[in-house]
Amino acid sequence: MNVIIMGCGRVGARLAVELDKQGHRVTVIDRLTSSFERLGKGYGGNTVIGTGIDEDVLRSSGIDSTDIFIATTNTGQSQYHGRAGGQDDLPRATRDCATV
Repeated sequence: MNVIIMGCGRVGARLAVELDKQGHRVTVIDRLTSSFERLGKGYGGNTVIGTGIDEDVLRSSGIDSTDIFIATTNTGQSQYHGRAGGQDDLPRATRDCATV
């Protein structure tokens, strides 16, 4: 399964590491490079610097071929994707997203 996780705090990093260990293709988006240190050396997925509400960042993260999008931020970005959930012009994964 292709997964994009927005936010590399404690929850996002833990989820990314676990999904990566299970063999899923994981990409984590965060605006702070230092946040990716939480992933550890064993993490084999991708990281993208940027905000998860930027369409260019989402597309460069592979949103068009993603099966699930998970927002783990404590900012309004999570609510943005929750509200955008029903819009048909968004990629499928952002229409069917989970906010953690």
